[in-house]
Amino acid sequence: MIEVYSAIFEVLAEYKYCVMRNAAGLPYSNESNDIDLLVPKNQYHEIVLNVSRILNSLGYTRVERSSFFGIECFTYYSLDTSFDPVKLDYFFDFRGGGLCYLDYEAIITYRVANQDGIYVLEPSFEAWLTGLKVLLSGGSLKRKYLENLKGSSIKNFTCKFSFLGLIANDIENIQAGCEPKGKRLRYLSQILFHNILYIGLRTTINNLFSHLKYELSRLTSKNRFLVLSGIDGAGKSSLLDASLSNSQTDFKSPRHRFKENHHRPRIIPTISYLLSTSKKERSKLKEVYENPRSGLTKNVFLSSLSFFYYVFDYILLRLKHLNDFRTGKIVIYDRYYYDFLVDPARSAMRINPKLVILIYKLFVPKPTMTIYVTTPPEISVERKQELTADDAKKLQDRYIKYASLWSTYRVIENIDFDSSVRTFKNCIILAITEDIKEFID
Repeated sequence: MIEVYSAIFEVLAEYKYCVMRNAAGLPYSNESNDIDLLVPKNQYHEIVLNVSRILNSLGYTRVERSSFFGIECFTYYSLDTSFDPVKLDYFFDFRGGGLCYLDYEAIITYRVANQDGIYVLEPSFEAWLTGLKVLLSGGSLKRKYLENLKGSSIKNFTCKFSFLGLIANDIENIQAGCEPKGKRLRYLSQILFHNILYIGLRTTINNLFSHLKYELSRLTSKNRFLVLSGIDGAGKSSLLDASLSNSQTDFKSPRHRFKENHHRPRIIPTISYLLSTSKKERSKLKEVYENPRSGLTKNVFLSSLSFFYYVFDYILLRLKHLNDFRTGKIVIYDRYYYDFLVDPARSAMRINPKLVILIYKLFVPKPTMTIYVTTPPEISVERKQELTADDAKKLQDRYIKYASLWSTYRVIENIDFDSSVRTFKNCIILAITEDIKEFID
């Protein structure tokens, strides 16, 4: 990765930038999951374009873009696994919730060049700024950052940034081993007052409303919703687990960023559960749930009633995952609405196929991508005894037959497991990213 990081900083050398934290090993190694870069806002688009072009020339073909609290985030991927992903987070200042804490000029003043010519923050200021970030987010300093703060000279920062109010003094209190005197709400109220006083009431209100508008726009994210589909015994769960086991390296994301679900949102309980009256009945219902196709198939009328009841559950999917989409989580469903058409017997239903398709088109949230896992029927039967080989083949063929109805899709033939895992990882990357050439052109 030395070649990659060196190329990035060759581009950045043309601009007045700095790395805001954990820059000790750059450009030879990156101790952090990402690289936090402070850049001038008026040159941001030019910087991103030039960095993207140089990474594309090195073999990075996909890029994931997202924004979070005024930070513009880019994660670059190479599908041939020649390089690990590269995550760059761009800051223009230090802000949160629509409030400006420190502007670009206040921060860039403290940049210094390290031994390799990379511009970083002066260590004492980095330690002080880390303390500021943690207190404003309502957290507490980890041991590593606390030790850095205790070994830093920060008195001049307390004086220079006294306009921040009590929080500036509380960073000194923490350094001295004392408890902070304020809380997050008090810190923010003092900073709000400063914004009104020095930026102006009108600008401050506009910033707050812009932030609210931005947060609401995040709720409609459509590029981080995947469905995993296929017959029982195809190896879907094993593929998913193996593909996400090293997510920190493969996707620059902690494992908990991936929110796994089964079949439907389950905001509302099953009809049978609502009608059950005892623990014994509910225990039987659990057994039916864990052993699909073991329930008594309903007639057409009851199947239709059940179908519309569960459709309402799917309509509520975005409500369930409201905060997941807002915070950039990747939502993955193992099975989905499609089973009402492809495999209704699994839920003991008889439903008109045309009705299933119509309701999907009108009301059901559409995934970014569906990944179909196929396998020779005899192998699926060996893994799970729920279907005969003939039924498994027919059902698998139905999944692929109707695949184009639902969303963009990929098919993984799960014969060689390691190869399937690599393909599965690439499918996730394709779903959450865009072609870098479209971006740079």
